Amino acid sequence: MFSNGVQLSPDLIEIFILMFADDVVFFSESVIGLQRQINVLETYCKKWALNVNLDKTKIMVFKRGSKLSKSEKWTYKSTKLEVVTSYQYLGVSFNSTLNWSLSAKNISIKAKKALVSVTKCLCNLKVVSVFILQTGLR
Repeated sequence: MFSNGVQLSPDLIEIFILMFADDVVFFSESVIGLQRQINVLETYCKKWALNVNLDKTKIMVFKRGSKLSKSEKWTYKSTKLEVVTSYQYLGVSFNSTLNWSLSAKNISIKAKKALVSVTKCLCNLKVVSVFILQTGLR
C-alpha cells in the first residue's frame, strides 16, 4: 500500500495536508500518493464549483542530488503541473535540497528592514531617555 502522507517521526501521525486561508499543501512519500491527493482535490473542486489557480500550483520534490525520473510527474485536469526547485510558503523559502540559507537570508533582510523602521519611529519621539532591555533566550 502506498503512503499518502509523510511521517515526521515514529511517534507522530502522518501529515497529509496543510491549509492556511486559501492555500493548500499536500505531502506524500510517493508519486502515486500525491497524484491521488490531487485527484481528490479535483473531485472536491468540481463538486463545489471551485477553481484551482494552476499558475500558482507547483510541485516540489525534496530529494538529495538525483534528478526526477520520468515517472515523477503530476497532473490536474489533464494539465501537467510544474515541478520547481524552490518555493516560498507563508514567508518561508523552501528548496528541494532543504538548504535553509536562502530562507535565513530573506528573514535577515526582513528583520533589518523592521529594525530600520523601529529606529526611525524612536528617533521621531520627543523623549529625554530611552531604555533598552536586551535578553537572550536559552
